[in-house]
Amino acid sequence: MPLAEGAPVPNFSVLRGPTGDPVTGQELWADGPVAFHFYVFDFSGGGQGCDLQLCSFRDRLDRFDELGVRVFGVSSDSPFAHEAFASQLDLNYELLSDYDFEAARAFGLYYDRGADLDPLLSAYGAVNTRGSFLVDESGILRFAWHAPKVFDLPRPEPLIEAAETLLA
Repeated sequence: MPLAEGAPVPNFSVLRGPTGDPVTGQELWADGPVAFHFYVFDFSGGGQGCDLQLCSFRDRLDRFDELGVRVFGVSSDSPFAHEAFASQLDLNYELLSDYDFEAARAFGLYYDRGADLDPLLSAYGAVNTRGSFLVDESGILRFAWHAPKVFDLPRPEPLIEAAETLLA
């Protein structure tokens, strides 16, 4: 079930950086608001889908920086895949490895085989769908968007608008 705005975000653990150091959600948002955007797989976009999603956040990172909001892309891919994918797309923000879907479960984006899911994703055993979220420094969800279909991409603008309202 999707997490609702105003709810506390359950803590979760993900891996960060090329060495896969564990970090919790609480550690990520303790220093200020964070924006998470979930995507399906590294190297799956072929110039579309995930590539477009990640690059749209890359291209607006300056505004997130002005607002003091850190941005993280999240998928179940390994830290090694993330490092190569980030390099290929010239990303200027960090990708987190949600290898066991803890974060996807926390935000209501986890689906297992057999779930009522887009046919393009149903062939995979377990997968997270797309979504974007703004979490404040207290761990409260301030903005939530869940993709209704696999090719509906999170956009940075609604997160920026939510951050501007939060920080006003």
